[in-house]
Amino acid sequence: MGIDVVAKAKEFERHAEGGSLPENLAKELQNLSAEERLAVAKQIAWDLKQHPNDKLPKIDFYDSGDLKSVETTTKSGNGEFVDHTELDKRGKTRLEVKTANIKESYETSTNIEVTERDERGNVTHNFDQTIRVGNSGDIKVSYDDDTYTYDKSTGKRVSHDEKTSWGQRHIDFDPKTGHETSADETNSKGTVHKVYDANTGKIRQEDFKNNDNTSERIKYNSNGDKIYSEKRHGANGEKGMRTWNYSPSSGKPTYTEWHAPDGTVEAHEISADGKYTKVKK
Repeated sequence: MGIDVVAKAKEFERHAEGGSLPENLAKELQNLSAEERLAVAKQIAWDLKQHPNDKLPKIDFYDSGDLKSVETTTKSGNGEFVDHTELDKRGKTRLEVKTANIKESYETSTNIEVTERDERGNVTHNFDQTIRVGNSGDIKVSYDDDTYTYDKSTGKRVSHDEKTSWGQRHIDFDPKTGHETSADETNSKGTVHKVYDANTGKIRQEDFKNNDNTSERIKYNSNGDKIYSEKRHGANGEKGMRTWNYSPSSGKPTYTEWHAPDGTVEAHEISADGKYTKVKK
């Protein structure tokens, strides 16, 4: 063994105490031979047991001596923050758990964020939740729960599912370009289906079904500029429909029609300064 094990262990501990990232700490050990790595890991574990140091993070090792996890706890102001990281034997982060507990004069809040990664380092799951408890006893919970899948060949994302306090959505991606192809979203107002150009990722069309018994369609050109929209009143537009044409360059409406329930149509041209001029149909 060609290294000073005790000195190497102390060096690792100084770096850990100084806030080195877990992956950098793992790399320090991986630069050693298998025999040296195991010896240094055992020395670090012995040091921490014999001479506890509150300034050092909690550190755990695999049986091979590779770094397994690092957990730091810090206090700042009215809060306590814990950052827990788990690594695989290659020294790559696979799981991060961050928690924050903050006590204010008017409320206590607890936040937890969990992030999981695959062997390529891609985020496969992220969960973020905050619970707030007011002094009067009222409780507010907000959260965001995301899961992702990836193409095995290209490594690009192919889907994203999100559930939140406000609703949920599902997004599909092209496995070759990584661009969005479609999305479906549900929120307090209703639902929306979105279609994208897989080659560019530009939005091409949105279809809304609103809880107020109206529906909307918005169309975009290949550059993602809005060019047309319509809003139907009633389940099938039987209560009337309003359509708009837009200037791709300015985004302002240039023409509009109102299709009344009796079949009559009222049209107006719209100038750049917003002036309406009725068009005879």
